[in-house]
Amino acid sequence: MDLVAYAKANPGKLTYGSSGPASATHLTFETFAHAAGIKLTHVPYKGEPLALTDLLGGRIDMMFVTITGKQHVDSGKLRALATRGTTRYEPFKDVPTFEEVGVKGLSTTVWVGLATSKGVPQPIVAKLWQAMAASLKDESVRAKLTGSGFVVVSQSPSEFEREVREEIDQVHALGKRINLKLQ
Repeated sequence: MDLVAYAKANPGKLTYGSSGPASATHLTFETFAHAAGIKLTHVPYKGEPLALTDLLGGRIDMMFVTITGKQHVDSGKLRALATRGTTRYEPFKDVPTFEEVGVKGLSTTVWVGLATSKGVPQPIVAKLWQAMAASLKDESVRAKLTGSGFVVVSQSPSEFEREVREEIDQVHALGKRINLKLQ
């Protein structure tokens, strides 16, 4: 990836925008920089729209965009370099994954999940999960979600909890590695 070669030759020169300190985009860029062995300069914003405006205006060099950035990629205003995840992302099927371009360890994804407070009885959790799983099998629901850029995955409550716990552990390890201090 030319970007990595440039960043290695010019440590700290490239800037990246995030939707704020300790946000998913900030932590993903730090993971990317660590995996690629490069130094980047973080420019935190109060949300993705402000960062996207500055990316389009050339005031920052790069950022991770959500599906909302697709229109700018399609129009040629932005260039998609790589996607996260273990497989290619359907809305950007011609864009390689980070793994495909040689950046290992960046297969994280952004997810949305249904959660309850800790004290909700197990029978209610089971009933909520059954209703959610049934709705995710409905073709009209799936079409609406995939049309909005989501990849539909249904997990049991225990699978989802395990995945969330693993991600929390990864984020804590990353925070220690980059000496992240929350204010």
